[in-house]
Amino acid sequence: MRKANLIITHLIMVLFAVHAILGAFNLMRVGGVTARIISHMMLALVAAHMVIGLILTLRTHKARKISGIEYKSLNRLFWARRDSGFAVLIFMVMHVFTFAGVSPEHYSLPEFTVLKLAGSILLVISLAFHILLNIKPLLIATGIGKPGARAGDIAFVVSVILLLAAAGFVIYYIRWVTL
Repeated sequence: MRKANLIITHLIMVLFAVHAILGAFNLMRVGGVTARIISHMMLALVAAHMVIGLILTLRTHKARKISGIEYKSLNRLFWARRDSGFAVLIFMVMHVFTFAGVSPEHYSLPEFTVLKLAGSILLVISLAFHILLNIKPLLIATGIGKPGARAGDIAFVVSVILLLAAAGFVIYYIRWVTL
């Protein structure tokens, strides 16, 4: 199950990068490519990732109950990873509903309010936490023995993509308000 989650996670990251870059350019009116199939594929993979993560979390919780020992301070990072994933899920649902009204002919929403902008920015922030907290375990699971330098490179690339996405949301909101 962990191997399947590893493959799914890699696919999600590739699709996310494409989705975020194309989406940001569309929101800034720099590009006009609507990749709806990428969004749907990524949504299915995220659902699978979520189910596997939930199963693994429940197994951990069950093992913890059986042992009777919690190790709260040692498991803070584990729970931070799970909590950040839950935050991503909440804001991702909001993101899906926010952009569900986009038509293939033109990239325009029925209404882009300050609440939708806030939800979009919170999605970017929660994604940043979730991805940055999970880079090293992902690299270790991939078989990279010393993930330090590569984790930094990936963190940089992810940060640039997330900043581009945030800029796309802000520029779109400014354009929406000024029209």
